[in-house]
Amino acid sequence: MTASKEKLTVQATSTKAGESAMIRRISLVEIIGNILLSAFKLFAGIAGNSGAMVSDAVHSLSDVFAVAFASGLAKNGAKPVLCIVSSFLQRTFDQLLLDLSLDRSPATILVGNAIINPGDATHCGIYDIAMQSSIPNLIGLAPTTKEEYLAMFDWALEQTNALVVIREPSAVVSAGREVTFTDAGLRCYEVAERGTKVAFIGLGNFFQLAGQAKTALKDKAGIEATVINPRIYSTLDEKMLESLKAEHESY
Repeated sequence: MTASKEKLTVQATSTKAGESAMIRRISLVEIIGNILLSAFKLFAGIAGNSGAMVSDAVHSLSDVFAVAFASGLAKNGAKPVLCIVSSFLQRTFDQLLLDLSLDRSPATILVGNAIINPGDATHCGIYDIAMQSSIPNLIGLAPTTKEEYLAMFDWALEQTNALVVIREPSAVVSAGREVTFTDAGLRCYEVAERGTKVAFIGLGNFFQLAGQAKTALKDKAGIEATVINPRIYSTLDEKMLESLKAEHESY
């Protein structure tokens, strides 16, 4: 019996080591591919006198290596924190998936410009949410106030089992009270204001807009709507969403 257990343990360890080696090989291939692509962009930009292409080549390299470096730090016991703009995070899909999430590396990524940017289409700060939705073992958080942001940041630094992405609030808004965030926040949304008929779900930087919509609806139609702060976008609070059907017609 003991020999069988030892054999199973050796097989499991061997399998895990093989999977890790495969992931490292894939990551290396992806990094080399990104280097070659960035080099091509750089030379093409210089040859074509395109400042935009040269800039894109530089950013492609720096973003990819930043995430890969954070992965190395996390694997060696550190708690890396990476600050990156939403539209630049999109360049790092391979590193997020292969280097961080599959290994459940406890890194924290703070995403800036997490809004619909009125400046230009290439810096729209919401597409990274769709990208993250296909990455396993990733926890996506969207605070609405500075207190929520700091509480989520503290929680992310303490946890040791997942890649955590926090979308930074675009404006300094205070909750006016102490806020805590625990593992329970990963499973349930927060009802900020209870109403009937209509429910507004405002994620992160859209929460203030949900409040404004509630006020406008009350002024124009006399409807006292519900406002919900999801706080997390990597999972759904199915229980709450189902409960809204009982007293709400639209959400």
